Amino acid sequence: MSFGRGLTRRRLGAGRPRGTGAGARRRSGASSRLRLGLAGVRPRLVLATLLGVGVLFVGAWFWLRDSSLVAVDRVSVSGQSGPDAGPIRSALISAARNMTTLDVRIDQLRAAVYPFP
Repeated sequence: MSFGRGLTRRRLGAGRPRGTGAGARRRSGASSRLRLGLAGVRPRLVLATLLGVGVLFVGAWFWLRDSSLVAVDRVSVSGQSGPDAGPIRSALISAARNMTTLDVRIDQLRAAVYPFP
């Protein structure tokens, strides 16, 4: 880059080999930690924290999946007809009442209507 009258601007540190001097060790270590996003944090601590948060989320999911917050309150069955319509409807309703909206078990619903042709 030139600045009038033929003067050129020199880069800071031009002429010195890179990576020398007292600050080079500090800069290289800090920059590698900053590149990883772990400035001053131990990787084992980060791993333990992530593992703990993961275990909490999995436990919360299993709790929520079977909680009364997502329980089935009302069940409606449609599409059945014939002489077995009443027993089919009651079998499906009783099977569905033991489920939640996050834990629908198709195999139990099929087992409830298996005895009917």
